[in-house]
Parts: sequence; C-alpha cells; structure tokens
Amino acid sequence: MPTLVIFYGVLFIVVSYGAWHYLSTSETLGDVASPLVAVIILLLGLISAINLYDASRRLATGEKPSIGTVFSAAFKTNSSCPSFFLSVILVVLTIAWMMFSPLIYVCWPDICDSSIGPLDLARL
Repeated sequence: MPTLVIFYGVLFIVVSYGAWHYLSTSETLGDVASPLVAVIILLLGLISAINLYDASRRLATGEKPSIGTVFSAAFKTNSSCPSFFLSVILVVLTIAWMMFSPLIYVCWPDICDSSIGPLDLARL
C-alpha cells in the first residue's frame, strides 16, 4: 500500500507541476492556466480516490493490490456506468461553469461594479 500512495503522490506532483509550467509559459493558454490546472487536479483526484478505494477494498479481502490492477478500477463498470465517465462528466460541468460564469457580468453589470460595495439583492 505505501507504494501506491507514493506513486499517486509523485503522480500528482509531476502532473500538476508539468501542467502548470506548460500552461503558464504558453502564449495562448497563459490566461487560463489556473482554471485548467484546477480541472486537471479535479480529474486526477477523482481517479486516484477511486483507485485508492479499490486498493483498500483489495487489502480488506486479503488480496495484494498492484499499481496495474488498482489503476484499472477507475475504468471498470460499477452498476450502470464506468467511474471514469462520471469523472469526465464532472469535469465537463466544471468547464461549462467556468465558461458561463462571466455571463453574470453581462446580465447584471451594475451589480458587479466593485465601487458599490456588498451585493444588494433588492436591486435585482
């Protein structure tokens, strides 16, 4: 089990740092580096949580988990659909929220003015 935990810890560090370095130095994606790294970490966190849960389940039944068998747990079907599919749906919803949240400034520009102080819901 410590091998799996170390593997996922190193995986998080390498993927997060690599994505941040690439996105922050990119001319076209530099403005959205932080949200994209957050989405990458969100997806990686969901997959690793599923995989570590499967490793825990295997240890509880007396099996010895390996990186290959545990990593495949995110892609197997759990009753109705693969867990990875649910992770992708959550990431798509997150990206959609990031894309549509600026519409708040378009629909209610006077509420979003920083000089008016706290949000006054009575003005809606």
